Amino acid sequence: MLLGMVIFIGFVDALPLSTAPSRFNLREPAVHDELQRVADGLTMLGRPTSVDEVEDRVFEDAARYVNARSFFLKPFKGFRRFTGTGQA
Repeated sequence: MLLGMVIFIGFVDALPLSTAPSRFNLREPAVHDELQRVADGLTMLGRPTSVDEVEDRVFEDAARYVNARSFFLKPFKGFRRFTGTGQA
């Protein structure tokens, strides 16, 4: 049981994106092109969507993800430091 918990905590800790992206990052050309492809794909599937809507959704969901990840890992901060399993 303890080993399973350690592995699970390590898995969550290893998940990327420890900080939410900024609006500035989402407007970089490569990212903007990808967001445009997503918007175009959703529009082709019958869900008319603008790139601004996709950007808003990505920004909001990324912030939720970062908050949930931080909330989950916070109680284990001392344990992760003691065992040397936290991300640098």
